[in-house]
Amino acid sequence: MADSLTLSRAPSGRILGLFGLLVAADLLVWAAVPGLGFVVLIALIALAAQVWWGRFVWQAWVVLGLSLIPALEVMQLLSFSFALLGLAAFCAIQVCGGWADTRAVVAATLRMPFWGNVQTMADIANGARGRKDIGQSARRSLDGLRDWIVPGALGAVFVLLFAAANPLIDGWLAALVPADWPALPDAARIIFWVIVAMFVWPMLRLTALADRLQRPLRDRPMHQTNMLTEGSVLRSLVTFNAIFAVQTLLDLAFLSGGVGLPEGISYAEYAHRGAYPLLVTALLAGGFALLAQPWLAGRPLLKWLLLAWVAQNVILVISSILRLDLYVDVYGLTRLRFAAFIWMALVAMGLALMIWQVWRGWAVGWLIGQSAALAVLALYVSSLINVDGYIARHNLAQTGIKSDPWYICQLSEGALPAIRLQEVKTGQRFCHSREPFLSTPADWREWGYRNARLRHKLSEIEGLSL
Repeated sequence: MADSLTLSRAPSGRILGLFGLLVAADLLVWAAVPGLGFVVLIALIALAAQVWWGRFVWQAWVVLGLSLIPALEVMQLLSFSFALLGLAAFCAIQVCGGWADTRAVVAATLRMPFWGNVQTMADIANGARGRKDIGQSARRSLDGLRDWIVPGALGAVFVLLFAAANPLIDGWLAALVPADWPALPDAARIIFWVIVAMFVWPMLRLTALADRLQRPLRDRPMHQTNMLTEGSVLRSLVTFNAIFAVQTLLDLAFLSGGVGLPEGISYAEYAHRGAYPLLVTALLAGGFALLAQPWLAGRPLLKWLLLAWVAQNVILVISSILRLDLYVDVYGLTRLRFAAFIWMALVAMGLALMIWQVWRGWAVGWLIGQSAALAVLALYVSSLINVDGYIARHNLAQTGIKSDPWYICQLSEGALPAIRLQEVKTGQRFCHSREPFLSTPADWREWGYRNARLRHKLSEIEGLSL
């Protein structure tokens, strides 16, 4: 058993494993719309990494499984990024032996892409070494050949890239191949293999990467900056609290107090003019609050002024959300406005976390870590939401909104059920020049859960229209 395990971890075993994963990538992903096949490929890469690492860590599989759920839902840039991030986290948790030390796991995850590429290039450069059963002359020849591995490999990649971009170079390369030779893969397919190989190889070399990924973290407390003094921080917080109090009272009066706006200013205009500038104001305020924190130690007055000001910023962001909601009620929902709602909620929660952090006297690193986790969670949940479908349903259902057919018809296939229901309701075609297109998977590799749900929903709507 020990001998077989040693053999499987030998360089030749890793090369065979890499070759097997390249074949799997070609069969599962190449020439297919990314879908279930991509998820299976990521799982196979993780399994190979597990085999060559040699120790099973169940937490790594939990994180990987969660990261692949968005890709099962629908393949898009966000779900693709979560899958790759999940694979990096999978390797980091394996190396760290679990997720008990969260900071170490996050650091190892972020280090994985850089040190993985460094390890790959080092292995390519040292590929001619390691054979002890050859003569001195043969070893000298291999050492000389090793100097050409990197320039030769990268040079070939560059030539293939230029061939894909330049038909003249592609023609020259085609002329070099004899007519009776079997057909060779096209340049794009070879580039795909190279990219997959460069991505996969570090996953098979976790034992070599472990020390670099596990380097201890150094705490770097924030220091007082030369831009600020105790006096400037005090005067700034007093001034800012007074200015923000005026804005807060105006918003409370106009948005929730029932006070009428001046003549010539509508609620929609009031909401639209204030939503985004107030958000920028809150972000700038949060940055200043971070810079001011090193001055709080032993100064209770500064601490209370900062807490009051950050609390006003939370109210300011909530006001921005209410303004945007008023504007959406009049002019409808768009992708940008949907994203703005999420971004504003994140800023409000980040400021609330800052209040808790300052109150407890914790380090700024805690605040940054929690805020980053909130952002990742928000992106993760967003990747599972059919945003375009929600936008179409919202705009078509609101009686006070004059629906913009052009905008709704420019949305993705997620809006199709809402469009079809509107057509059944009115008995008229909604999209005239263009409408979203819902694809049908060619085979199981292209399957996606959202696509399947949309096709099922459209079948139900067609049954209603009969």
